[in-house]
Amino acid sequence: MISQPKSFVGSSDGTKFLRYMLFAVTMTGVLSSLVLAYGMNLRGFESIPYVNLATTAAALSVQCFFLGRVRGVVGGPLSKIYLLNFIFVVVATIIGLLLKNSLIHILAWLGYFTVNLLSVLIQNSYSNTDYSGSDERFVSALAICAALMLIVKLLTKVLDLSSSLDSVLLLTFVVFFLSGPLPARYRLLGGLLLGSSLIGVTETGAWQLEGNRASYVAIYVGLLAAAVFQRQLVRLLPLAIVPVLLYFVALSLDRAVVDGFSRNIREAVLLIQGDSLSSHVATQQRFYEVDKVMDDVNEAGPIAYVIGLGLGRTIDMSASRDDSVQSASITGADKVNNVHFLHVAIFHKFGLIGLALHALMWLTIALHLFSVSARNCRPVVFFGALYLVVCIAYSASASITYFSSPYLGICLALLDQAVARHFQMRLHMKTRLAQR
Repeated sequence: MISQPKSFVGSSDGTKFLRYMLFAVTMTGVLSSLVLAYGMNLRGFESIPYVNLATTAAALSVQCFFLGRVRGVVGGPLSKIYLLNFIFVVVATIIGLLLKNSLIHILAWLGYFTVNLLSVLIQNSYSNTDYSGSDERFVSALAICAALMLIVKLLTKVLDLSSSLDSVLLLTFVVFFLSGPLPARYRLLGGLLLGSSLIGVTETGAWQLEGNRASYVAIYVGLLAAAVFQRQLVRLLPLAIVPVLLYFVALSLDRAVVDGFSRNIREAVLLIQGDSLSSHVATQQRFYEVDKVMDDVNEAGPIAYVIGLGLGRTIDMSASRDDSVQSASITGADKVNNVHFLHVAIFHKFGLIGLALHALMWLTIALHLFSVSARNCRPVVFFGALYLVVCIAYSASASITYFSSPYLGICLALLDQAVARHFQMRLHMKTRLAQR
């Protein structure tokens, strides 16, 4: 009998969904940035909400092709916690509508969470056998996607593509190719990605240390997680020394040298050297946001502490000294939805209940890092685990990247499945030993 060809969604490659998402979302981000910059004259912070809208639509389009796989399998602990989170998102949506919060932000955030809920269900539809033989194909696809992002990063000096770059994905690629269980040839790609992320060229052609503080923290935490996940504990000692070394280097730098850094790095060094927070508007704004959130919650009463003020809740930042506030908010400086600190943003929208649910998910991710056997860790699982860690670390001071990430649900399901396989193998080994 002649075997029937497999359908698109019936493919047994467990990495296909993630691969299609990576390419579709990345290409959409680049193309939408070009259209916004050169067709509508929207650049930088102004274009980010619209780029997020386009990439969310692209993610939903890819998911439409895979919905036929969904069988209602929720998966392990991380998937179940995310499902519980989504139930509370529905509650937060109702609260937001009752309080007449910003409708455009309610719809946007509902779209973000829906994408990841569908991703959890789609990725959990794959079984253990669906990942066999997919490692090389997956790593090659990641390398192509990473090379594309590297080209886009280099082109930002010529074309206005900065808003198209998914910083979390780029930094995950850096850590993955530098420290993953891969052939040595991929280390060069990791090094190039790292250099493009942290080193830039000024308008005069001089080299400059750039990037933002969140990027440095995310790379560092990602390398720590990679060492733990692969049980390469010997790496932890030099990594532990790095922050101390950087602290003393920052203290010793001359002001003339510091002035040659990009604004983000310059502010961090000067604050370490004892500068007043009030001298650095961009950093001070983060704490001003916290004050505005607490004022909003206190005004609403004790119930707001418990369940938050719902999706679409905004704060009045019209008195902010940071000029970028106006350009970054599509609803104006008096109705800013984005709160930089992740825990504050969650608390504002979802209250202590939402904060507890997300904290439980983060704790479970940390425990899962210690639960998977390094010997049986596939590249796709390693990538998924790294993405989650890098995303949380980066978003700690840039929360919108956490909420708008189209890959979060996939990676949660991948890590769940890896832990389940690990315990199944251990149970199988114990059963075989008992039968002898």
